[in-house]
Amino acid sequence: LGLVNWKKLVMPWDNGYGTSYVTFSEPIPASEYLSGTEASEEETARFHADATKRLVQLSKITAKGIMSIAALAKKGASFGIEDIIESSAAIIGTAKSLGANLTDDLSPSGYEAAIRGALDYMLKRGALQKSRSSSTYSIKDGRMLIFYANGARQILDSFSQPQPNHQLEQTVTKA
Repeated sequence: LGLVNWKKLVMPWDNGYGTSYVTFSEPIPASEYLSGTEASEEETARFHADATKRLVQLSKITAKGIMSIAALAKKGASFGIEDIIESSAAIIGTAKSLGANLTDDLSPSGYEAAIRGALDYMLKRGALQKSRSSSTYSIKDGRMLIFYANGARQILDSFSQPQPNHQLEQTVTKA
């Protein structure tokens, strides 16, 4: 009975935007950022900013996110699957060089199938449309593409910004 109720709860999520990935990491000790019992606004802001960045960096970039960035970069022009795969490969290369986490299906041997799957998913969901006379695609409703692209961009942006110093600089005042 518990499994049936669980399945009823989970099934509606299958019709949503996709899969969630969870990654665990080291704890973020507040003591690295906050001095004393009363934290200053600057200390609190720095802690919040770094904690948010570290949480974002635990997120994984998916094939749907990569494919969405590539499709939106075409700026409304039609594109072929090979164009998207080529653009996606460049984005994946950049993500790897930054140290971003990618889903397992974006491996060197599997990323093309993952990008094709993401394109098919967007086509079925109505975000893309396929030309009748050729094998080109165009954006029909970009909202879903923007949703996925923004998630991937946020992760990429967090890796391309300078890493914060985890130890606060101590200000010494002379009497």
